[in-house]
Amino acid sequence: MNMATTLYLRAKRILRDSHRWGVRRYRPKILRTFAHDEGAFTQGLAFHNGRIFESTGLDHRSSLRCLDADSGALLRQIAIPDDWAEGVAVDGEGRLLQLSWKRGVATIYSLESFERLGSYGYAGEGWGLTSAPGGFVMTDGSNVLQYRDERFDIRETKRVTNIGRRVGHLNDLAYADGHLFVNIWYRDDILQICAKTGRIEAVADCSELRTLAAPKHPEHVLNGIAYRPDRGCFVLTGKCWRLFFEVSLETARTA
Repeated sequence: MNMATTLYLRAKRILRDSHRWGVRRYRPKILRTFAHDEGAFTQGLAFHNGRIFESTGLDHRSSLRCLDADSGALLRQIAIPDDWAEGVAVDGEGRLLQLSWKRGVATIYSLESFERLGSYGYAGEGWGLTSAPGGFVMTDGSNVLQYRDERFDIRETKRVTNIGRRVGHLNDLAYADGHLFVNIWYRDDILQICAKTGRIEAVADCSELRTLAAPKHPEHVLNGIAYRPDRGCFVLTGKCWRLFFEVSLETARTA
């Protein structure tokens, strides 16, 4: 058994308690697809003014990319040769923040030139990142959502559970209209979470997207989500998938 298969089976065992959800589960509506680079090991997406910003990972192959949001055409790219890059977000000052998996550094870049402007430090691993009112929400691979201010200091944390059990491996995420939409590593589901309470409200079953993308490796899983406020939809993809998907995700009523 090779390492990839071992990791896949381990993740399935860890996540089996989340197989039965205590909330409504539905399939997202696919609005359109467009090309995605199959060499891009997607770790995070962000949307800003008609452009998609993509962070890709792997040792010696990480990158930061700017893409046209309508066609997927590559507009700009820089290599991140000395790190394994993770989530990405646009801050309130119009700058990009890109996480590191294990170095504990969020690097700040110019949105237009990708010039490095500085960095913030944090403890633990970096996985997903999204901008949200008051700053950011970050994941670290556990079941904890970290709410950070504009200087990247933690304001509060919330633990995500399902039927009383922790939902670990929270990955890339996007904020929209009071809700967080969160990938889970090695699963086809996206959680809709109330940003105020951390409570799971609904689950989007994205298995159809994986079938259409036809990934070539067990580690090429669903990951990467960004909200397009100009269209009221989400952009999704996966690690080394051949397609981006624009989809409509329902908004559950909060209690």
